[in-house]
Amino acid sequence: QLQQQVAQQQQQQQQQQQFQSSNIVHPSSMLLAQQQQAQSAQQLQQLHAQAQAAHCTQHAQVQVATQTQQPQTGGPPALIPVDASGMPTKVAKKSDKSRKEKNRLAGVRQAPAGQQSAAAAAAVPGGYQFEASPAPAPIQYPAGNVVQERQIDVDSETDSNHDTALTLACAGGHEELVELLISRGANIEHKDKKGFTPLILAATAGHEKVVETLLRHGAEMEAQSERTKDTPLSLACSGGRYEVVELLLNMNANREHRNVSDYTPLSLAASGGYVNIIKLLLSHGAEINSRTGSKLGISPLMLAAMNGHTAAVKLLLDMGSDINAQIETNRNTALTLACFQGRHEVVSLLLDRKANVEHRAKTGLTPLMEAASGGYIEVGRVLLDKGADVNAAPVPSSRDTALTIAADKGHLKFVELLLSRGAAVEVKNKKGNSPLWLAANGGHLAVVEVLCNAGADIDSQDNRKVSCLMAAFRKGHTKVVKWMVNHVTQFPSDQEMTRYINTISDKELLEKCHDCVKVIRAAKDQQATKANINASILLKELDLERSREESRKAAAAKRRERKKRRKAEKREQQRKLVEGEAKPGANSDDDGDDDDDKDADDDSDEEIVSVPLPQTRGGGNSTTPATNNRIQPREPPPTAPIVVQQQQQQQQDKEEGGDSGIDANSQGSCSSSDVKSASSLIEQQRKNNKKRKQQLQQAHQQQQQSHVSSAVTAKQLQQQQYACARTTRAASVHLRQ
Repeated sequence: QLQQQVAQQQQQQQQQQQFQSSNIVHPSSMLLAQQQQAQSAQQLQQLHAQAQAAHCTQHAQVQVATQTQQPQTGGPPALIPVDASGMPTKVAKKSDKSRKEKNRLAGVRQAPAGQQSAAAAAAVPGGYQFEASPAPAPIQYPAGNVVQERQIDVDSETDSNHDTALTLACAGGHEELVELLISRGANIEHKDKKGFTPLILAATAGHEKVVETLLRHGAEMEAQSERTKDTPLSLACSGGRYEVVELLLNMNANREHRNVSDYTPLSLAASGGYVNIIKLLLSHGAEINSRTGSKLGISPLMLAAMNGHTAAVKLLLDMGSDINAQIETNRNTALTLACFQGRHEVVSLLLDRKANVEHRAKTGLTPLMEAASGGYIEVGRVLLDKGADVNAAPVPSSRDTALTIAADKGHLKFVELLLSRGAAVEVKNKKGNSPLWLAANGGHLAVVEVLCNAGADIDSQDNRKVSCLMAAFRKGHTKVVKWMVNHVTQFPSDQEMTRYINTISDKELLEKCHDCVKVIRAAKDQQATKANINASILLKELDLERSREESRKAAAAKRRERKKRRKAEKREQQRKLVEGEAKPGANSDDDGDDDDDKDADDDSDEEIVSVPLPQTRGGGNSTTPATNNRIQPREPPPTAPIVVQQQQQQQQDKEEGGDSGIDANSQGSCSSSDVKSASSLIEQQRKNNKKRKQQLQQAHQQQQQSHVSSAVTAKQLQQQQYACARTTRAASVHLRQ
């Protein structure tokens, strides 16, 4: 029985030796061969143990003859007869040469003498000593022989992914091996763990020849994966496999199939930006404006724009895709999606094709606001250059603008861009948060500095009366707090800061808030010191201003007194002149003298002086006419140059007319013409004096009004200064407290 078992093992080893002559190895065949080799080695070890037990019990000496061939590598060990001392017997010695020759032909290496177990030989007199066999070497098997062997299952699966030889060959693109496996009955519709058939695997990898082979042998062209429900055409379009797509379309594959995400092959190709596949699908009648995505309803143009494929977007627009199409659920367009992803080249192309730059999605965000949310400076610059409104109406729900969104996110470059284009810096959202408040709350120091330089109110508060400094303090932004304390005018109270610190449970935030409290208190003390110094300086300035005002008032009073004295003196002088000149005028025989005296009495306030008559040129013996001694009005002031010129002209006429108009033959009497001319001159002078008086009164009234207005203005200024001083004192007292 032992010899029969050894013969069976030898037969199996001979079959394995035949397989070594080929170099073609398949992974599955190799795995099966290694498993069989391990089983054979285990069986041989069991046979060795049985043989050793049989020899020990029977004490038989068995000579290994040439009945059977010696086993190959991995077969049973060679049996060598030994005596009681452990040395080989004569029979063994006689057969050493033949045994060595046979072992050499069989490929068996004899164990060295040092490895023999002397103890085992002594324990078994006349027993056999076993040589150690070398470890079996890996054996390579030809694929053809593996398939031909009836014991190998051509559809055996791997444990991890349930792959078969055919699925692995299709994924690797081994066309000849696929032909062989299919000819040997391999399952052409086998699905791996993901539900991929051999055709799906070949189409995904882009092996056109393998796909053609599988289709020729009847593979299902519309097979779908279990999880994603993708067909070979869908996966080929998604991977950009142009040749496979062309082959499948020529075989009338379904070009409008939708996977579990409701995407068609055209949508998948547009998402990947494969222009040649898009052209191919459109040429075979694919729907260009098909709405895909069971939850979105997105078009191929939107997918291409969102992923930044400019060439694909241009192709779809040229082929008639709707540029302003909206997603059914959120009303996003291709432009808003491109802005959200920061695709500035696609944005520029869409705006050149007249896309709506102010379109609002369901969230109320404009394309500029979408770009501000992501901080895409290039997209924002393109939108503003194409006419986007930097101060567009805020979002209806949150009242946010592009500037508030960018400041909240901390996008410094985008904030600078918006400010350079005239964005309003004092806008507030629904919570009353200004861009500066949001930047301070987020700890964006650079944005805070830029907004303050642009004129933002650093003391602004939200609807809860939380200032920008308090917002930075609550978040523990120490750097922002250190910068802001040097620019704010209002500080949070110690009670407010302590109340908030008591609500903090995070240790790290608590430490930061304590640091901020120290900074704020130090700044408050420093500001109080500066306020005291400024208040002292202001009080000194107010005292100086008060003294100056008092001195000005005293000087004005003195001027008014001097004016009053001058006026009184003038009136007194005029009164005396009138009284002194009225007496000689009473003896005059002229009828017009009474009227003149009455007029003089009525107009006593006029300035009247005696005007001497010019002397005669002819003889110095001529006497002055009586009519020239009557009272004449004073020469008019410079404001009446016409009257003065008339008077001078009349005097010159008198002088040229022959001694003041007196006839040479006359004996001191005046003609009636001289009297009339003198009376008319007096009347004209009286009228001019009245006009002069009226002008002086008007000028005096205007001067008084201006003086009163200046006094009122000075008084108001003084009151304002006093109020400012009182406010400063109160502020300093409050800061000390």
